[in-house]
Amino acid sequence: MSYILIADSGSTKTDWRFINSKSDEVSQIVTKGLNPFHHTAESILLELEQSLLPQLKGKVDSIFFYGAGCSSASKKEEMMLIFKEVFGEVCIEIGHDLLAAARSTLNNTSGMVAILGTGSSAGFYNGTDVDMPIPSLGYVLGDEGSGVSIGKRILKSYLYKEMPEELLNRFQKRYLLTQEMILDGIYRKPLPNRFIASFSQFAFQNRENPFVVKLLKENFTELFESIIVKIPDYKNYPLALVGSVAFYYSDIIKEVATEFEVNISMVLEKPIAGLTLYHHRLEN
Repeated sequence: MSYILIADSGSTKTDWRFINSKSDEVSQIVTKGLNPFHHTAESILLELEQSLLPQLKGKVDSIFFYGAGCSSASKKEEMMLIFKEVFGEVCIEIGHDLLAAARSTLNNTSGMVAILGTGSSAGFYNGTDVDMPIPSLGYVLGDEGSGVSIGKRILKSYLYKEMPEELLNRFQKRYLLTQEMILDGIYRKPLPNRFIASFSQFAFQNRENPFVVKLLKENFTELFESIIVKIPDYKNYPLALVGSVAFYYSDIIKEVATEFEVNISMVLEKPIAGLTLYHHRLEN
């Protein structure tokens, strides 16, 4: 019996599918995010051994791991060595999360693809590989259109007192945070990207407020201006979107996309189901 392990790993969590390649038997598993930029090899190894292995119901023959932070050859090799230590000499493929998004939405057809979750990335998929004309630079320099980007805008508008008074009061009552506590969460505590992105929930809960609507449109306009329009012939290809931010703000994103003459063909919250179908087809 042949078993395949498929993973889509973001900065926050990893969705796993353990499937029998010859049947429709599928097990769903969730663990912490395994980003080699944000986590040490030791912590990734520990998460695999403690949270993943006990839930597997058979011997793994092939592993397809797609992860944030796995675009460079060095990070792919780092993850490859970790998986070999845990699973031995099985077939292992390490890919970046944008390839996962492309395969789950576009299958083998050409088009643009973007991930909008905690962070963001975008590129052009030729049906086989993804080309990123603009690099994904992370939450300090990049992540345009992402949850981190929305969170930054919310925090700045709160700390600069640019929010309408009603929103300021609502923010204060909900979070009970001082400026010192916010800066401590950003500059001193671990995983500041997640901390910042968590404030995008405030934008979603107040998305009918004109100030928030303007903030969100500016956020997604930056994505198109900084990245999407720099993809060659961007008006001639559909754009597929993946991620929680893409999913929950799809109406506003589509409105902005229209202004740039871009057609959004599909929006998925998670790519794992599409990835499972993609690899199941390859095995059969």
